Amino acid sequence: MVDHDQQEERDKGNDHQKEVKIEVDNHPQHIAPGTYVISVYKTLVKVAAEKELDQVVNGQLTALDDSASVAIKGGEVFFSHTRRGGSS
Repeated sequence: MVDHDQQEERDKGNDHQKEVKIEVDNHPQHIAPGTYVISVYKTLVKVAAEKELDQVVNGQLTALDDSASVAIKGGEVFFSHTRRGGSS
């Protein structure tokens, strides 16, 4: 009987670890850890496809290309904004 209870506790603990906390536009969100293509990640965190997404890395904003990938471990901070026009 004790083994069953211990297994239930382990299972509960695993459920709790399936998602990690991140921040997008000053709003906390929870998402499963892993590597995401930015275009897919934006959909998951409810950032409009036409917006650009930046990640705070070592205190600096780093622009993320939609075709790039990002590794989510927990604690990451992101900001979305209107795309800036480029010159030819």
